[in-house]
Amino acid sequence: MKHYILPLIMFPFVVQGQITGPDTITAKELGEITIVADAQRTSATKTVYIPTRNQKSTASDGVSLLARINIPQLSVNPISETVKTADNQGVSLFINFHPATNEDVSGLNPSDVKRVEYLDFPTDPRFQRAQHVVNFITNAYSYGGYTKLSGKERFMIRSGEASVYSKFAYRRMEYDLIVLGDYDYNSHIGSATDEAYRLESGVVRRESGTETGRNHQRGLYSALRASWNKNENFTSRSLVSYRRINNPVNHTSGYVNFSGLFPSETYHTESPSTNNAVGWNSELYAVLGRGWSINGTFQAELTDNNTTSNYSAGAEIIENLADEDSWFLRGSIQANKSLSDRFTLFSNIFV
Repeated sequence: MKHYILPLIMFPFVVQGQITGPDTITAKELGEITIVADAQRTSATKTVYIPTRNQKSTASDGVSLLARINIPQLSVNPISETVKTADNQGVSLFINFHPATNEDVSGLNPSDVKRVEYLDFPTDPRFQRAQHVVNFITNAYSYGGYTKLSGKERFMIRSGEASVYSKFAYRRMEYDLIVLGDYDYNSHIGSATDEAYRLESGVVRRESGTETGRNHQRGLYSALRASWNKNENFTSRSLVSYRRINNPVNHTSGYVNFSGLFPSETYHTESPSTNNAVGWNSELYAVLGRGWSINGTFQAELTDNNTTSNYSAGAEIIENLADEDSWFLRGSIQANKSLSDRFTLFSNIFV
C-alpha cells in the first residue's frame, strides 16, 4: 500500500511601500479573491477545510471528523449522526464527488481525508443539483487498502450494531466491501390512548392501553462495489447489495374499554415479519469537452416481504397472512453544458 501526499507549505509575507505621485485615482476590476488561512481556504464557490493530524486521529468516521473540524456553516450531532446546515437545512454528503451512503460515511477512514469541501448550490453536475454539499476528498490508493471494524452497543435499551468496511485498490480499479449487522430488543413497547367521540346521542369515550409488549428485530446489510475513478474526465461505479430485516418477535397485550357501554375486553396481537431485498445501483460521469458532460444513475431492486398478523380479543380471532414480491427498475441520464463557474444548463431523461 502506497500513499502519495504532497505537503503544502505556505509562507505569508507582507510588502509595504510608498510612492509619491500625482493626485489621481485609478480603478481596476478585481477577479475572484481567495482568502488563505492555516486550515481554511474560502473562494467564491466553496470553502475548503484542512483537518489537522489530531482531528483525524481522534475521529472514528466522517461525521465525527466534521464535528471536530467545527465548520461554522454546519450543525453536526455525533450522537444521532446527523449533519445539517446552521439554519437546520439538509446537507448531502459526498466522497470524492460520489454520493455517500450512511455505510460509506461510517466506514470512512479519517486518516485518509486530505480536505473537506463545503458548497452551497454547487453547479458541478456530479453533485446532482444538491443545495448544500459536504465533499470529502481522500487519498487515492495505488495498491492495497484498509479494513475497518466498528461496533456500538446500547446496554440500557439492548440494541447495537457492528460493521466491517474494507477498501482495496488494484491498478485502476477500487473495490469496497460492506457488511453491517444490527439488533434491537425492546421488551417494553406499547401505548395508552384516551379518545372521546361526540355523537348526537352523547359522548362515547374509548380507553385502551398496552400492558405488555415485546419487539425483537435483527438486520443484515452487505454490499460489494467496484469503482473506476482514476480519471477526472470519466468515473463509473456499480454496487450489488443484499438487505434483510427479520422481526421474529412482535407482540402486545392490553385492554379496551368503551365508557362502560360494553365490558372491558383484553386483546393480544402477534405480527412477526421478514423482509429481503437484492439491489443493484450504478452511476457514471463523463466529460465530453467544450463544457459538455453527461452523468447517469441506474437502479434495480427485487424485494420479498412476508408478514403474519394475529389479533385476538376474547373469543374473536383475526388472522392475516401477507406475502408480497415486488421489483423496480429506474434510471436517469443528464446532459450538462457549463457556461461558467456559476452557470450550468442541464436536461434530464428519466426512465
